[in-house]
Amino acid sequence: MLNIQLIFLSYMLALVGGTGVYVLAPLLMNLIYLICIVTIFWIWFQQYKFIGLESIEFNSKKMFVLLVYICFLLAYFLRESLFFTEFQFEASQGIIREYTDLFRGLVSFIISATTYRFVKNSKALVVMPLICLVVIIIGIFLEINQVIDFNSDINEENDQWVKTTDDKLLARPGGFMNSNMTAALALMWLFMALESKIKSSILIKVSAFILALVICLLTQSRAALLFLAIYVLYKLIVLRNLNLFISIVFFGIVTISVAYYLELDVLQQLIEKFTSRADKNDDSTRERLYLIGYSIDSFFNEPIFGNGLRYVAKTAGNGNSSHNQILEVLSSFGLIGFFMMIVLYLTFYHRNSFLYISLCILPTLIFSHNFFENSAYQIALAFVYTLNSEEKAEI
Repeated sequence: MLNIQLIFLSYMLALVGGTGVYVLAPLLMNLIYLICIVTIFWIWFQQYKFIGLESIEFNSKKMFVLLVYICFLLAYFLRESLFFTEFQFEASQGIIREYTDLFRGLVSFIISATTYRFVKNSKALVVMPLICLVVIIIGIFLEINQVIDFNSDINEENDQWVKTTDDKLLARPGGFMNSNMTAALALMWLFMALESKIKSSILIKVSAFILALVICLLTQSRAALLFLAIYVLYKLIVLRNLNLFISIVFFGIVTISVAYYLELDVLQQLIEKFTSRADKNDDSTRERLYLIGYSIDSFFNEPIFGNGLRYVAKTAGNGNSSHNQILEVLSSFGLIGFFMMIVLYLTFYHRNSFLYISLCILPTLIFSHNFFENSAYQIALAFVYTLNSEEKAEI
């Protein structure tokens, strides 16, 4: 019975949290967290009752780093509240919410990893990554049809013409998250589908690859497609994965045939728009280069303690951050914060796996500033991190 409950909770964490659906019902996500915590403590209590204190895993290093991280966040929050009052009300959410998100991200990771670890070898979870990718696709098409509205480029209000479905597909829909984060989530659920030790059919793996690629194309995430290509090449050349090669060739032939038969002009337009985004003169590229330079300058202005959380977004004038987690940390928290985040990463997130790092870590760490705070990313990362972990948590 307890196994069934843990499998159900794992599905809820993945489908509601790891896809971003929780933005529609934040209270539901909090309820899932609460049930997971109660369940975990109940398991630990039962283990202590029948086996003793030695049955409960206690990682003193992780506990120490967690306590230091809490002290770090509290210290910087108080510093910013007392000395950087001019920025207190300029952020859309306020500094309390911003610092809470940083802490909530790590808590989401720990709860999800602990819950999933108990049942990670269950065959009932074999289709979970595929279902998560389907949910993300559904979110994208809900946004295209304006059932949900998180992308101002798709919103038809104040437009002089009514946008067609093709126009909306080209507007980088992200579904429940922004487009880059949605692509990052797709990569991690693809990793789950392809790298799990649980035996699954080739149909599930091929379907997961197709859905993940479609999501990356629709979101037009350059980072996601770049690292997906690196992942595929490594699997083909280094690991010589013949099944993946056959799947890619088959998918390519089918896609070209369908596009030619149905005369899908949107596919050509999508490729052309993505190609234009790779141009150094593209507006997005110019903006990113400007923000990178601005972040570096702001770091050198306050290299030790930093300028405060989200300094670049609050002062650059456009509300966008540096699009790079390393520069974001240096600008916000200085060298002290940079050292703290390195320790945090090495303690909780690091794995000595090229495939894991290239597909699940680097796209968000290098091309996003939401690595530590986005709950959807942290939940999906918790599943990926725990997937082939040697740590055991038997009931």
